[in-house]
Amino acid sequence: GKTTRLVGLIGEWCKDHPRLPEQGPIYICLPSHENIDEALKVAERNGMIVPSALDAIKEEHVTKQLRASGVKAIVFKGKIKAGCQRKEEMKTVSEAGIGASRLCGAEVEEDGNALLAKMKRRAGEKPEKVEILCPFRQRGEGGYWKQMGDLRDADVVFLPHAYLTMHSIPNPLKAATAVIVDE
Repeated sequence: GKTTRLVGLIGEWCKDHPRLPEQGPIYICLPSHENIDEALKVAERNGMIVPSALDAIKEEHVTKQLRASGVKAIVFKGKIKAGCQRKEEMKTVSEAGIGASRLCGAEVEEDGNALLAKMKRRAGEKPEKVEILCPFRQRGEGGYWKQMGDLRDADVVFLPHAYLTMHSIPNPLKAATAVIVDE
């Protein structure tokens, strides 16, 4: 009942207060993806455009439908839930207490030549950095990274409570108009 009412009120508020380009979305944090699925059904009933509705709309009508609705809601998923192709490696390093973000990509100084990087720093120079990406991310196949683009124009973003306790929250999630934590 409370979550249903909350989603309805947020939808109404978003329609009355369209998101400005410099503003972030409203984040609704729920305990699990199962709770998020339930909230999405409510959002869809309240006229919000949600992922399942987007799948059913032909591409040429998406923009028109979003404008008519006035509210776009998305779900932000973690790497494994978003379909990471390296999930076994992710699980292995996570279970060992090691952060897995560097599996997606990392900046490497001087193509991995630590001695050259150290010599440049001692000489007062800045070592050159190269970004190395996971092959799946490099080909644009990483679902986790694809959703970052959806954040640019989302009005409401549903995400699990786990994002509230992360040491390093993804940059696109740092800007918020409001953060609502639902039990």
